[in-house]
Amino acid sequence: LISGEKSSFCAIFLLGSKHSVATQKTRKSSPSNPVPSVLPERRTVVRNDKFMMQELVDTEKKYVSDLQYLCEHYLTAYRNSSNVPFCMKGRENELFGNIESLLAFHRDALLPKLEAIRTSPWLIGVCLTDYADEFGQYSLYFRHTKRREEILEMTTSKEFFNTFRSQLGDMMSLQDHLVRPFQRLTRYRQLLEGLSRFMYSGSEWDEDAKYALGLALRQIKFQLRHGNDLHVLDLLQDFDGSIFEQGNLLLQDDFIVFDTQQQKHKRRVFLFEDMIMFTKAQTEGGSPVFKFKNGWKVDLFV
Repeated sequence: LISGEKSSFCAIFLLGSKHSVATQKTRKSSPSNPVPSVLPERRTVVRNDKFMMQELVDTEKKYVSDLQYLCEHYLTAYRNSSNVPFCMKGRENELFGNIESLLAFHRDALLPKLEAIRTSPWLIGVCLTDYADEFGQYSLYFRHTKRREEILEMTTSKEFFNTFRSQLGDMMSLQDHLVRPFQRLTRYRQLLEGLSRFMYSGSEWDEDAKYALGLALRQIKFQLRHGNDLHVLDLLQDFDGSIFEQGNLLLQDDFIVFDTQQQKHKRRVFLFEDMIMFTKAQTEGGSPVFKFKNGWKVDLFV
């Protein structure tokens, strides 16, 4: 810009600024244009977290209904049918797991509690952490996920359940029904993460409520991961002792390790609370297993 243009631009900017300030002063003093306070924003936040709580309750009712449908129709058919394929006989636990226990927990305990606190979202963390032991049932259900999928992929299994499904007029497959617990736990995680964005100071979301919500979120994430951990632990072989006495499994991954001759080996390493364990991945009968090779107590490294 040339100097004349600069002067014109500055003058326009200053006039615009003065007009803006004057307008703000007029609005501030005008009863018909009160200055917005922070209260409407705070009320919006409350409406949002209460809306999410209502969604949680509504979807919980649907989840209970879905589990009840699964138990009353598919599980009952499996138990009562005289035509269960040989490959499926005696495998109820692998197919359906503890689905009846999950149904009882959600229908008789969690749903009534969620309905009672639907207008008090700041209590959700305490509510879920109070049921930490009951949520532990999910790990046991997820433990058989891979075996469940293998059974349902068998041709005879598909034929058996598809025949029953067509009689029901069900648009969903059995596998769709059986994955609902995983989807539900994932939805809890999403809703808790959403609620955590609506916490603000000077409201019912005090420090205890925030801490409980964070604890509940960690609890849900742990259950989602721990089910897979339990499945992998079933594949560990040749360990002389009890794997479950080594504490919780914290991490697992593949590593390249070197022996005393500086030769490289690929190992699956498991880090427990009390032990670090080295295993070798192999395949037996088409399924992966992990053969124990070596391990050390964690306290040796402290």
